[in-house]
Amino acid sequence: MPKRQSVKRHDTTEVQGEDSYAILSSVKVKEIKAIRLKSEADPEFDAFQSGLDILADHILGWNWVDDAGDPLPSPKGNPEVLDELCQEEATYLVSLLMGDEESKN
Repeated sequence: MPKRQSVKRHDTTEVQGEDSYAILSSVKVKEIKAIRLKSEADPEFDAFQSGLDILADHILGWNWVDDAGDPLPSPKGNPEVLDELCQEEATYLVSLLMGDEESKN
């Protein structure tokens, strides 16, 4: 029987070190379409922030840490946590969310 594989645990050793992981749910096409429509209709629309908000909603769990090695809280419902990521980490998560095969583990 088919079962949608919409939640996946990803090894994130490449950006957060050994034994790190992030659990992400799949982004829906309607979420991407909504960003596109808003950005076309409103020149002041911040597509970057909207993308971060979607990313935060799809990170269901992780064991990531900050520069001091302290655990980062879950960004689910708290997208400001993503402000603490470096650019490489944020880009990596976006590539996982959007299905970039080279970043998947």
